Amino acid sequence: MAEFMASMDVMIFHHLAPFGLAAVEALAAGVPVVSIAAGGPLDFIRDGVNGYLVSDVSSKAFADVILSHVSAMKSADMRLRCSKDAIQRFSWDKTANQYLELFGELTDGLGRGEGLVSSRDGRAADSGDGPS
Repeated sequence: MAEFMASMDVMIFHHLAPFGLAAVEALAAGVPVVSIAAGGPLDFIRDGVNGYLVSDVSSKAFADVILSHVSAMKSADMRLRCSKDAIQRFSWDKTANQYLELFGELTDGLGRGEGLVSSRDGRAADSGDGPS
């Protein structure tokens, strides 16, 4: 699949998605992404750097962006930027470390008697493990 993705000149990601793993995988393979300027793509597409964002969902709007930037998208420079950026921001190592940091933040206060949810008077909420 990676070989197929790497053979593309551009990936068109035309639907609204909360993230867009397929588009990020294309970026990692060095393929610029043209996508709607909404939802998840706003988090991973840097307009003009690793792809292009389209504000209008019409096929004409997508075609206009692709035709006006086709030579830039086919350049080795943009393809390298796509790959480096995706690997730096979305590798499994990076993702795992972000989860570990989040879990550490969430559990950091638990050892000091702080619950994740507290009652209105500031005391730790009942965990439901038994009588209070």
